[in-house]
Amino acid sequence: MPDREREPVAPLGVQLRRWLALAGVFALAVPVSWLLPLLPNGIRGRLASSGARGILWALGIRVVARNSTPRRGPALLVGNHISWLDGLVLLSREPLHQVAKSEIRDLPVFGGLAARAGTVFIERDRLSTLPGTVAEMRDRLAAGITVAVFPEGTTRCAPDGVVLRPASFQAALDAGVPVRPVRLEFRGADGTPSAAAAFLGEEDVLTSLRRVIRAHGLSVQLREGATIWPRTVRDRREFAARAQAEILGGTTVPVPELRVAA
Repeated sequence: MPDREREPVAPLGVQLRRWLALAGVFALAVPVSWLLPLLPNGIRGRLASSGARGILWALGIRVVARNSTPRRGPALLVGNHISWLDGLVLLSREPLHQVAKSEIRDLPVFGGLAARAGTVFIERDRLSTLPGTVAEMRDRLAAGITVAVFPEGTTRCAPDGVVLRPASFQAALDAGVPVRPVRLEFRGADGTPSAAAAFLGEEDVLTSLRRVIRAHGLSVQLREGATIWPRTVRDRREFAARAQAEILGGTTVPVPELRVAA
């Protein structure tokens, strides 16, 4: 794991410009976000994607996509989980609704933007609510909306060792839509892996935001794996195992089932 304290730091002038740019993006995004629930899904999605691109631009984060496939209809977009930035990265590429832990809803500015952009909030410490969340994901998918989820349930510095829990894949099976696996990797200016964006342990978002703004030349690499269609899998466990293999870039491995109350 890269040492976050020894990574290259952007000049103070660059950091100041990023803070000002972020304030400017929020000053525009917050009032616009109040209109989102009143707009048709297509316009709402494009505006939310534009807002995500604006935030990443303000933070100085470059998104590099590889193996990007043409988008045809709704899908369950699943990825490894590194940072609170992951959802913004995926949203910047295409209109979608994302699944996020309920604590995000309480964050100043970010929480309100996320809620009005259609985020599905999950109570990670109350597994009894998981079936309801999966049902809500299914309804969004059935309505033609792509949904992004990070089925690890936790964050880690790199994609290596990712384990995808099967529960959320039931939404794709029930809605009859494919799964699109995506691998995310943050890198520094020299192209080596960077942990500047990693959101670990009990760290708060403001501390993480300060570190991201200080980072020099931060980029995120996206690699999309092969689309997995529901007719090609037996159940959600196989769905999860194949998606996990695509993210890891290796062979299919078993994944544990997470049992929850009905």
